[in-house]
Amino acid sequence: MYDFIIERLKQSKIATDPFEHLLIDNLLPEEDYAELAKQLDEIELDGITTQYDQRMYKPSKIIDSYPEFPKIQEFVNIIRDSFDEFYSILYSKFSKTRGVTKETRHVEKSNRFVHTCITKDKVAYNIPPHPDHHCNLFTLLFYTPRDDSNADHGLTLYKEIEGSDTGFPTLRKVNSVREVTRELIDLRPDIVSDKYSLAPAKHIDFLPNRLIIFAPADNTWHGVGMHRDQPKEITCTRNSFQIFHMIRDGSNSWGKEH
Repeated sequence: MYDFIIERLKQSKIATDPFEHLLIDNLLPEEDYAELAKQLDEIELDGITTQYDQRMYKPSKIIDSYPEFPKIQEFVNIIRDSFDEFYSILYSKFSKTRGVTKETRHVEKSNRFVHTCITKDKVAYNIPPHPDHHCNLFTLLFYTPRDDSNADHGLTLYKEIEGSDTGFPTLRKVNSVREVTRELIDLRPDIVSDKYSLAPAKHIDFLPNRLIIFAPADNTWHGVGMHRDQPKEITCTRNSFQIFHMIRDGSNSWGKEH
C-alpha cells in the first residue's frame, strides 16, 4: 500500500483553479480501500464535537488505540512514518504557490509534525468558507465513504471577486460567521471590509478513495455546505481522514517571495 500511495502522489498534477491543489483519485489499491472504508464505517466516535454539534473526530494518538481496526492502523502508520517523503514530494509540487515560501523548505524537522484525525461529519454539518490556519504547511483531505451516495456533500472552493453587491457573502460576513486567524487579518486588511465577495468556483464531489491536497494561503478559501436534503434524525456521515502537515511555532508566513 505504501508504494502505491507514493506513486499516486508523484504522478499527480497541480490544478490551478481557483487556487493550486491536487486531486488524486484511487489513492489506495481497491482491496485495501474497501477494507479501510469498512473499518472506518464501523468505528463509533465519541470524541470532540464542534460548536455546530455535528462533527466528531478522534486525534491520531487515539486512533493508535484501535488494534481491532488493522487497516486503519496501517494507513495511519504510513502517513506518520512517511512524513518526510510526503513533505518532500508536496514541497516540490507546491513550491511556486502562495502558500509555500523559501522558509517552508528549510523548516527544521523537529519543528514539523503531522496531525491525523478521523472525521465522521453528521447530517446538517457545514463549515463556512475559510483558508485554513497559516501554521498548516499542507492540508490533506482523504475521502473514505463506502459508496458515492454522498457525492454532492463534497468540498466547495471559492474565489474572491470585487464588490459587495454580488449576491455572494462578503469577507466581512464570512468573518462574522467564523473568525479567521489574526495573522490573516493583519496580512489582509480587506478581510474585514466589504471590498471582496467569495463566489463558489469549483465543487469537488465526495467520492470514495479521493484525496485533496493544498498549501494553505490567503486565497485558499474552501468550505462544506449544509446537508439540507436529509432529515436530521438520520445519521448519514461523511467519513474521511483529515491530515495536516504543521509547523509548531507558527513561523511560516504567507506572501513572501519564493
